[in-house]
Amino acid sequence: MFSALSLAFASIVLYYSNNIDQMQVLGQVTYEVHIQPGSSQPATPNPYNPTVLPALANESVQVGSTVTWINDDQTFHTVTSGDALTGPDGKFDSGILSPLQSYPWTFNSAGTFSYYCTIHPYMRGWVRVG
Repeated sequence: MFSALSLAFASIVLYYSNNIDQMQVLGQVTYEVHIQPGSSQPATPNPYNPTVLPALANESVQVGSTVTWINDDQTFHTVTSGDALTGPDGKFDSGILSPLQSYPWTFNSAGTFSYYCTIHPYMRGWVRVG
């Protein structure tokens, strides 16, 4: 019975950790950004969900937080710091993310960090760290 109870608890934790954008893990805050299905199509709204992290303009992610991008699409993507017009700025780069692959990055300094997909440059997002 103990193992069945442990399995049920693990399932609940896994369910909730996959369905929230912010989690507290051993005193450290982590966030998830999902690359939405269909993001390779320019008409897809919010290809990175959420597009701006955090969503409220007067809030910011605390320094030392980790953001994990998860590719929920059926095609390849990147998470590359910088802007599609000026190119990568070298702060972080996931490389090619296959479907269902993820990429974590810990923000150790304050600022607003823009990122985009080098394969689909209309996909853009921002992380505010304060």
